[in-house]
Amino acid sequence: MTDLRGAKREVNTMALTYIDGLKGRILDEVNVVRSATSVQQWTTEELLLHMAEEKLQHRGELNYLLWQMGYDRPVLGFHRWHKAKEKET
Repeated sequence: MTDLRGAKREVNTMALTYIDGLKGRILDEVNVVRSATSVQQWTTEELLLHMAEEKLQHRGELNYLLWQMGYDRPVLGFHRWHKAKEKET
């Protein structure tokens, strides 16, 4: 569990560092996204919104699995999360 928490902190730090560096028109920049079957063009804004969607999806899946195993899900609204994050730094 400690390794998982460390990995989560590392990913959060990388994402927040990237987001903090966003300035002006960078959100409109077009990025080429390659997968095994296609090549697509997404703006930075679209990519960030997609990342948020994916995070919500996976958080929901984890909450469902915890519920199936009999655990209370870790409900934490944005405001409480943001305040907890401030205390970490």
